[in-house]
Amino acid sequence: MALAPADGGRRSRRGFACQDAVTLLGCLDMLEGQWTAVSWEDLEDILCHRDGAPVYRQVKTIEEARTRHSIAKVCRPGEKKAADSSYLGKLFLGKPLPDGTRFTFIVNETPQRDLYEFGAERDRPSGPVSADARVDIVQRLRGVQLPDGRDIGWCVDRLDVLVEARTIDQVEAEAMARLAPLVEACLGEKPLYEEVEEVMIWLISRYIARSALELRPRTFTADDFGAAFEKHVPGDRGTVFGS
Repeated sequence: MALAPADGGRRSRRGFACQDAVTLLGCLDMLEGQWTAVSWEDLEDILCHRDGAPVYRQVKTIEEARTRHSIAKVCRPGEKKAADSSYLGKLFLGKPLPDGTRFTFIVNETPQRDLYEFGAERDRPSGPVSADARVDIVQRLRGVQLPDGRDIGWCVDRLDVLVEARTIDQVEAEAMARLAPLVEACLGEKPLYEEVEEVMIWLISRYIARSALELRPRTFTADDFGAAFEKHVPGDRGTVFGS
């Protein structure tokens, strides 16, 4: 098994940005058929594509204990003191909004009850939310102007909140658990923990890690991800992904 170090040497696992690890989970979801492509350093932290429709995903982590996101927090104006500088304002603005668009606000803690109404599963969007929660966001973001004849209510109706693991170590542990059977399929034998860890580090540092020097967004299709994986983890069972 050729486990060459990534360009620039091996990065510390704790040095991975949380959204890089979450992006890897999105790529693994893509292998399972949830997305047709995943891109990053794009119109949002992570941009997933499904049948031509965008799913804009913003990652916000909280490190302080007993601090949780709420509707008030995600709609609170930022430095510009305007609603469009809030977390949700930025999530909804500045991007095409074709039919089929959805928005995912990804957090690393269970949010307050009002925002948890929008809770979604990894493979399933949120269900209907109360009129009070919907109106609350619409009122807090009033004045935000959207393109294509859309309004804040249209965006709120397509908003999901996805809760990831609390720490980056836990997110990486989930990624490794999902990578392990893929590595085994390539090798033809059960891999060592260190082998799976090296694959995860290589994928993130070589392909996913954010870089201010990139000239254009990075995009993976399922074929791209499979080719990168098999290039790094050659095995004796032939091609594992695709035909």
